[in-house]
Amino acid sequence: FGEALDSNPNAQTLIMRSNALWKSDQRSEAIGELYDWLESSPDNTEVIQHLANLHLLADQNQEAIALLRKLDTLRPSNPAVLNNLAWASRDSDPEASLRWAEEAKDLAPKNPGILDTYAMALLSNNRSDEALEINEGLIQSAPDNRVFVTHRALIFAESGREEEAKQLLRSLIARDDEAVEAK
Repeated sequence: FGEALDSNPNAQTLIMRSNALWKSDQRSEAIGELYDWLESSPDNTEVIQHLANLHLLADQNQEAIALLRKLDTLRPSNPAVLNNLAWASRDSDPEASLRWAEEAKDLAPKNPGILDTYAMALLSNNRSDEALEINEGLIQSAPDNRVFVTHRALIFAESGREEEAKQLLRSLIARDDEAVEAK
C-alpha cells in the first residue's frame, strides 16, 4: 500500500495502508500516518472517522472524542458519529453520553448497535431498569449476540444482581465450549 499511496495519494489508499499497519501490530504508525494526512487535509471526514475508530479500538476514548466532536461539526446529526460519541464518553461524561445516545436513537430508532449504546449510556447514568428493558428487547431479537448478552451481564452486575450476571457469563462460556467441541 505504501507504493500505491506514493504514486496516487488519496484517502482510500491511506486508510487501506493504515488498516494493514494496524493489523500487523504497527499501531502507532497507522495512527501517525493518519494525523500526518490531516495536517494537509484537516476536514477529510473519511480520515477523521477512521482515526476516531482506531482510537476507540485502542480504548483511547479522549482522543476519539476530540475527533468525533470535530466530525460532528462536519457531519451534524449523523447517528453513527453520535453513537460513537456516546460510547466513548460513557465513563468520562455520562450525562453527555446519554444526550448523544438519545440523539442517535431518535435518528435511528431501530438500529441495534445504537440501542445497545443507549442502554449502556443509561447504565452509566444509574438507570439500570431502563437499560435492562432496552437490552431485553435486543436479546429477544438477537439471542446469540455476545455483545448484548455480555452487556446484560454487566447491567445485572451494576444493579446488584451478581449471581445472575455470573450465570449469564457461565452460559456464554458453555456455548463457546460447545462450539469448540462441535468443530
